[in-house]
Amino acid sequence: VYAIQAVAYQEKDDPAHVVAAGEKSLALNPDNLMALLLVSSVLPQPQILRAATDSEKARRLDTAEKYAGQALQEIDKINKQPNETDTAFQMRKEQMEGGVYSSLGMVHLERSRLAVQAPDLAELGKAEQSYKTAIEKSKGSENAVDYYRLGEVCSMEGKVDEAISAFSNAKRLAPGTVIEEYATREIQNLKTKKSQAPKS
Repeated sequence: VYAIQAVAYQEKDDPAHVVAAGEKSLALNPDNLMALLLVSSVLPQPQILRAATDSEKARRLDTAEKYAGQALQEIDKINKQPNETDTAFQMRKEQMEGGVYSSLGMVHLERSRLAVQAPDLAELGKAEQSYKTAIEKSKGSENAVDYYRLGEVCSMEGKVDEAISAFSNAKRLAPGTVIEEYATREIQNLKTKKSQAPKS
């Protein structure tokens, strides 16, 4: 019931209550896959972390990473439904795994921003790989947000061409949305940066 409540809060765009209901569900059943997927995806989001102290952010990111790891284990245990083909079953599992890797990408991206000086390059590398895995596992139903975040990561790493490619894919998947608007702006900024870079 708590997990279903968490889904309802997600539909209302109420992330704080998603986490509260999801964690009540997990306190009663730590293996509840629905709750693991929801909480691990919401906990690392910037709107949840914004008002937290750095130590609280770090704790929430650790918790999200733990839940994501548990979710991957539970996905590995799910059974094929009656009349479900092997192909459909594999696609269903991979799409769920893609969501988990997207959550891990956000964990590592936000963790990289906790570094005192420059962003933590090791965490950025993990974020890049997580988002690429999320995109690969979601073939046919890729998420524009995953491409946008991958663009952010590559831009922070100085991988300008890869960042432009990722932002371009985000635009393609989200026409007429704020993501398209932001991605367009990022592409313009990166192209300007690239044109102003000294020639080697």
